[in-house]
Amino acid sequence: MKKIAFIVQRYGNNINGGAELHCRQLAEKLTAFYEVEVLTTCAVDTNWANDLEPGTSTLNKVTVRRFKTTQERNESEMKKIRLKINTSRRLFKKEASTEDCKKWVAAQGPYVPELVEFVQRHEQEYDCLLFYTYLYYPTVSGIAANPAKTIFIPTAHDEWAIYLPIYRPLFLEPAFIMYNTPAEKRFVHGLFNNAQVKFAIAGAGVDLPAHIPGRDVKKDMNIDSDYILYVGRINPKKISREDFKFFEKYVKASGKDIKLVLIGNAQMKIPVSKHILHFGYVDDETKFCLLRQCLFLYQPSKLESLSMVVLEAFMMQKPVLVHKACEVMKDHVDQSSGGFYYDDYNSFVLAMDKLVNDTSLNSLMGKQGKKYVQQNYIWDQIIDRFRNAIETVAKHK
Repeated sequence: MKKIAFIVQRYGNNINGGAELHCRQLAEKLTAFYEVEVLTTCAVDTNWANDLEPGTSTLNKVTVRRFKTTQERNESEMKKIRLKINTSRRLFKKEASTEDCKKWVAAQGPYVPELVEFVQRHEQEYDCLLFYTYLYYPTVSGIAANPAKTIFIPTAHDEWAIYLPIYRPLFLEPAFIMYNTPAEKRFVHGLFNNAQVKFAIAGAGVDLPAHIPGRDVKKDMNIDSDYILYVGRINPKKISREDFKFFEKYVKASGKDIKLVLIGNAQMKIPVSKHILHFGYVDDETKFCLLRQCLFLYQPSKLESLSMVVLEAFMMQKPVLVHKACEVMKDHVDQSSGGFYYDDYNSFVLAMDKLVNDTSLNSLMGKQGKKYVQQNYIWDQIIDRFRNAIETVAKHK
């Protein structure tokens, strides 16, 4: 049986980030075909504190090797370096030096040299190395160990960091790149001119629990009105202060008694409002019960390469409201007819009015979203694509 290793910044049942969830689901499903290991950190959150013990364990048939980070995320150093080299997403004051790039990647974290050293010493023991995601130190420093046996899952989107020259080799050197969506592939090919690198568009499947209990979460969690749901990390890159202002302004102007329910770890100050409820991290059962009872999913992030929670909402037959600036989620909406997107307050109001007031349209969009997922994001098809990539790389390593 071939042996493969995933290299990812965080890993575990209690880590529900998009790339990390995708990695865990894929790793577990591939245990039917390969001996699977995951090389990761001891961090649970993206401050990269060592919350878990280092060493080797087994989780759902996957061998997990954890390595300690040597420092936590250093926001002040990141800001200092960015101000030195960057004025906007694409325009730089000067070409960022290799040294500045390395310092920024290390300050961002997870800075875990021991993990990279392990990959360098032991890469010959694996038939294939699969790296998530483009942004982080383990990928930046680890792919060079043996690009010829590497599959790269970049989870890339249009953000300022991807224009740093330190990232360019990641998109040119691997044996295979797996994109999550056509929009991600279009963006990467346009930016790096790397269509010569073997690739496939794989995406991720959607795993709903076998049984979602008939639990009334509105009663259990004291939600005393209809609500819209946000799922994910709560930081300005995912949900901005403007998004909160739009919602509060809409509620005040419309007189609607609706809540914005947030689940996920907060990394910013959440506005104090009787219409905004934050429940922190919740387990999968609670998440899916909340999805089932919400009016729709609100996902305003502009920086997504797939958005697992949008696909989960579709499978629960719930429409979505997303930001037009995120091409990936705009594609989901355009191709599924399963929701709306907005780019200013007026378009936000129009979408909210339809999703809140038109129950028949709301229901139709939910059904169309489920059909879209069933046609495009089925695990059997995705596993076949990854197995083909793994066998191709293992054959020519």
